[in-house]
Amino acid sequence: FKLMPYELMTLAAQAKTAGHEVFTLNVSDYPWQDMEALAANLTADFWGLAGLTINRRGLDAVSRLIREHQPDAHISSFGLHATAFGQELLLHYPGLDTVMVGECEQTFRELLACLENDEPYSNLAGLSWREDGGAMTGPPRSPLEDIDDLIPPASYFLTPAIPTSRGCPDGCTYCADWTMRGQSMALHSPEYVLDMLETLANRHGVSSLSFTDLGFTKDKERAMAICQGLEDRGLNMLWGCSSRAEWLDGELLAGMRLAGCTTLDLRIESGAPEVLESIGLTHDPEQVVSATAFAREAGLHVRHI
Repeated sequence: FKLMPYELMTLAAQAKTAGHEVFTLNVSDYPWQDMEALAANLTADFWGLAGLTINRRGLDAVSRLIREHQPDAHISSFGLHATAFGQELLLHYPGLDTVMVGECEQTFRELLACLENDEPYSNLAGLSWREDGGAMTGPPRSPLEDIDDLIPPASYFLTPAIPTSRGCPDGCTYCADWTMRGQSMALHSPEYVLDMLETLANRHGVSSLSFTDLGFTKDKERAMAICQGLEDRGLNMLWGCSSRAEWLDGELLAGMRLAGCTTLDLRIESGAPEVLESIGLTHDPEQVVSATAFAREAGLHVRHI
């Protein structure tokens, strides 16, 4: 809760670059009286609220509060919970006007254009809305093919936690990540990642950070290029990342350590093969043991999560 949702900063970066006046706020730990003052005094045509399962009750309360003070504003939600339960949110959260489903940068741009031009937004791809006392959802929007086309939040915001990819190729039965872009992964290019890191270091003074995505080590060649780029650009940053054990080897781990990696989170889910099989994973627990040994030999602090 101390970190603003990265997806919110991504949407804000696209809107800022398009010329909109944008305020970004992390209200997760606001006292309620401060939230009341904010809703009453900060006038906005559009309010975008991150919809996470853990803040679902706050989403209802805050959207109702904004609606009370700003009845003409358009209030929309986005995120994993909003994507999984878009129509349900609209049926039960009267403060919301719409829900942006899945990867919503393009939906966001098109929705803002509709509102600016006073055009209908029903049937907009990737959007849920109210209609005839119920809720409807437009056609599904295809996942972004090239996520390097996005304006990076680092262009405007200081954040010590960034993803270098989107999605996940695994099909874990309990995970909601597939609702965003299906069982697929998109990787930022090494140049895009390094440009983000250089901006964070030189403009915002960031010297340590974490890569929050699962995919940093998925493509070994890409990961090695990022590590080499950190050295070539003189970016003396300390960082951590997470990985599956099967995506690691001694060469990659040594390269990561030389590039400033200090902490590795190994996503193991379970040590019991029968449990792994039941949740849709196929890696061998022995791979975790060997990957842990390699990582510790390289000088990394290993956490099993």
